[in-house]
Amino acid sequence: MAGTSDYQVTIQVDKEDIEASCTCPYDWGGYCKHVVATFIALSEDYHRIKKRGEEEEQKIGAILSSLSLDELKGFLMTEFEEDPALREHFTIYFSGKSSKRRSIHDYKKEINLLYREAGGRYGYIEYGDEVDFSYIRNLATRYIKAGNFLEATTVYQALSEVIAENMDDVDDSNGYYGDEFIQTIEDFADCINKAKLNHQEKRSFISYLFDKYIKEEWRNILSFIINNLSKSKFGAEGTTISIYLREGMFDQALEHVLARRDLYTLSSYHKDLSIRYPERYFNAYRELIIPFAESKMGRPHYQEIVRYLNRMKQIPGFGNEFRKVVTLLKERYSNRPAFFDEVRKV
Repeated sequence: MAGTSDYQVTIQVDKEDIEASCTCPYDWGGYCKHVVATFIALSEDYHRIKKRGEEEEQKIGAILSSLSLDELKGFLMTEFEEDPALREHFTIYFSGKSSKRRSIHDYKKEINLLYREAGGRYGYIEYGDEVDFSYIRNLATRYIKAGNFLEATTVYQALSEVIAENMDDVDDSNGYYGDEFIQTIEDFADCINKAKLNHQEKRSFISYLFDKYIKEEWRNILSFIINNLSKSKFGAEGTTISIYLREGMFDQALEHVLARRDLYTLSSYHKDLSIRYPERYFNAYRELIIPFAESKMGRPHYQEIVRYLNRMKQIPGFGNEFRKVVTLLKERYSNRPAFFDEVRKV
């Protein structure tokens, strides 16, 4: 579309929607005048354009009908020799596989070449000189049509990584690359869902997305949540420990548990932490059990002591130390028959 400068208008049509874009700097919402003018021109000349397309299809159809199978094979083999890209397109379209094995690094190399071709003298891509990803997207689409969703996933993975890695070298004032990145991640996820993977296979892809694009942002959100919880007085500590455990942040969870300095908290998180930190957990029980035993009297209290002793006993590798603790308690409370009665249950 021509005006004071030449701009390229791109229109994409599918069964449900029409999308259009223009390389002009207009950014006020809605379509620019160049897109509108293109729509008007197409609408006014629609029948002529449609007729021309139908005539071309009929002409090609007539030629194909007149050819024998051997003639068509011969033509294709000759074209494949002269045009490797056409051979690749044909192979993917009808077999769902590439003629050569391609890794994510191969795809990234191809996409990075598109960036180099679009870049200026210093490699920076100015506003309006967007990288055209249609080739790589068409490649993924061909894999999808052939039912090879995992190969399409690899293509989308490569595209998303290259876009993210090059964001500092482009002018994304109009959000073109941001939109392309979001669309690519959506296409990536869509292919995973269509690939009929089991739960474990899907998990590896989900973990990749989280670690690659979400993990750091989630850490910041998590830090914000925990900092605000620390200012609360109502059950915040238990919530914080639970968050740490759920996120696999066991060192932080342990420090919060030990800082509470009470047997109830130790016991509550025994299953998650004692197996990971047996020595520190056993020592924490040992340090707290004597003062706790001295704090009260009565059978219910002695029964509670025994429950904590049984927890200590479950931690492997501390048999001798455990027996010393039990012996010390027996000696200290030798005048309490009810205590001895309960300790025998350990």
